[in-house]
Amino acid sequence: MCSQISIGTGYAAGAVGTILSNPADNIVSSLYNRKAETILQAVKDIGLVNLFTRSLPIRMTLVGPVVTLQWFFYDTIKVLSGLIVLLNSSVNMLRLV
Repeated sequence: MCSQISIGTGYAAGAVGTILSNPADNIVSSLYNRKAETILQAVKDIGLVNLFTRSLPIRMTLVGPVVTLQWFFYDTIKVLSGLIVLLNSSVNMLRLV
């Protein structure tokens, strides 16, 4: 059960992070490749729609699995080290108060 939640939340986190950072990544790429001199010029050259959609499927394919694995490893280490038991007992103690 923990691994299914980790995989789902990991991919969701990767997708949201990719969507939010895609415009900035496109601007930085344009500036780095000398296709634009300023941020404003890069936004004008790329276009508002392309700013959000250009290279998005590729980034989702690359970033999604990486973040999913990070969440899965984090939860696995947490369970194997016994931290999950400590957290659950702390939550139960808070409910008693």
